[in-house]
Amino acid sequence: RFVDGSYEDAGTYTRLKQALGDALRPIHYLAIPPSSYGVVVQGLATAGCAGNARVIVREDAVLAGAPWFEGIMNCMQAGIEIDWQYAEGDLMKADSLVCTI
Repeated sequence: RFVDGSYEDAGTYTRLKQALGDALRPIHYLAIPPSSYGVVVQGLATAGCAGNARVIVREDAVLAGAPWFEGIMNCMQAGIEIDWQYAEGDLMKADSLVCTI
């Protein structure tokens, strides 16, 4: 389901949380510019939308920055567990599962 809104607006993430309802394992398919990942991931975490989520890669890519991602997620929720499906430097195919949070 599509939820319209601005990346910087906390209300966007509140509406997303409402749209997710009782979803236990949402998928956040971030088809957005990499420069927006930080603010969007923070918005998702603050609204309580990141727990038990799955992250999918949009296009073929090399996993780079997993330690940075883990650091950001741990700043938002201490002790968060991330189950990586790829190692740093691995080639990931489009639409494949990168990790679960």
